[in-house]
Amino acid sequence: MLDTIKVLKKDGVSYAEIGRGIRSHLVNGQPPVICRGNSNWCQVEGDITSIECEMPAEQELVGFRLKDEYASVTNLPQEQPISAFAWSDDDYEWVGEHVELYQPVYRDIPRGTESIPFEVIDIDCEPVALPDYVKVDFPANVREYRQIHHKYPCWIAMPDVFRLVRKAILEHIAKHKGVFRISDYERLQTMSVDVVVTIPEEIRKPRKVQDILSRRPKWKTVVDTDKSVRVLDIVGDYQNKHDSIQITKVHGENYADLQTNLAAYIATFIDKLDPRRWQVCPHCRGEGVVLVE
Repeated sequence: MLDTIKVLKKDGVSYAEIGRGIRSHLVNGQPPVICRGNSNWCQVEGDITSIECEMPAEQELVGFRLKDEYASVTNLPQEQPISAFAWSDDDYEWVGEHVELYQPVYRDIPRGTESIPFEVIDIDCEPVALPDYVKVDFPANVREYRQIHHKYPCWIAMPDVFRLVRKAILEHIAKHKGVFRISDYERLQTMSVDVVVTIPEEIRKPRKVQDILSRRPKWKTVVDTDKSVRVLDIVGDYQNKHDSIQITKVHGENYADLQTNLAAYIATFIDKLDPRRWQVCPHCRGEGVVLVE
């Protein structure tokens, strides 16, 4: 028995989740129009009245043909009728003189289409592919209808939120080469970001430091050209790090609301990574930095 196809309707458009082999189906007697970005679904204007699937063609034996490797080395006929060989039920193969030199030839016999049952499960919904990390709180009566779970309250757990925030931060940092320094431990779910602030040349000053790499301790003079300032320190699952921002769950009234809330949450971290907000304090000769609002 064929599985029942789930159908959604929204603003005069019907959607059917056919899945694998969707192009071998007919919807309302026509080839399906695949949904953009979701190849498991098709869409039609108006109502869906029928869904059919092309049945696999039957094969009928029409004779035998000489195998290609023997065509130029034997005087045997290129083709043989069905009666040339007999089928052995015991050996489950064709038997007869020279049968090993021939291969059976079949022709396809179309079998038409088969009607597939479908069920309209929502009249104010369109298909949405939910990421695996999204958890949905749905009523028990729609548990089996995963196609409409995105309409219900949902949330993302703390470890997954950390991974999404971390990914956005790394993408932002990649756009600003040489501006940030990071300390990133994905498995431990900790991440720190420093901004590199250039010290204006007119206020740079030399200082004495000990050269610890030499065999005999000695002092050398260096001039700092930049300062590293910690601007972000986040922790994720089961971490309790002092003075760090604890990543939290993100909730939404539905998946669309969840996406909006997640984007806003990520933006609060990206806003902290604007290198223009930091500059060396001109009054302390490069010893401190100031936050420019």
